[in-house]
Amino acid sequence: MTATAYSNFNFIEDGFITHIDDNVATEKTATKPNEGKQNRPVTYLKTVKSNIGFREAAGLVRVAESNGSIVRLVVGRATGNTKSIMSIIKMGIKPDTLVAISVMNGNTDSTLADCVKILEGA
Repeated sequence: MTATAYSNFNFIEDGFITHIDDNVATEKTATKPNEGKQNRPVTYLKTVKSNIGFREAAGLVRVAESNGSIVRLVVGRATGNTKSIMSIIKMGIKPDTLVAISVMNGNTDSTLADCVKILEGA
């Protein structure tokens, strides 16, 4: 699926979302339109059910590494990625927060599904 309103997202050159505007209120898949680039990120919006602490951040890093992927999380203007557990923890993600999860490289479908499970507290 592709999101219909791209104006709510700001993309940088590699296709990752840089921030989410406040008017994004629903969960949906929001991928950048294909511009002929390979390995474009798959992005999903998810409302987090619990705090994201060290255990969850470490789980996200483990999932990304095992699938050969890069995962970036965006909340408002705060970003974190699976290259650094601390970058995810510093985001201070609390319950009922809308998070954009962007996955690039490797097995994006499996990585995204596993990341969503972690963010759901499963």
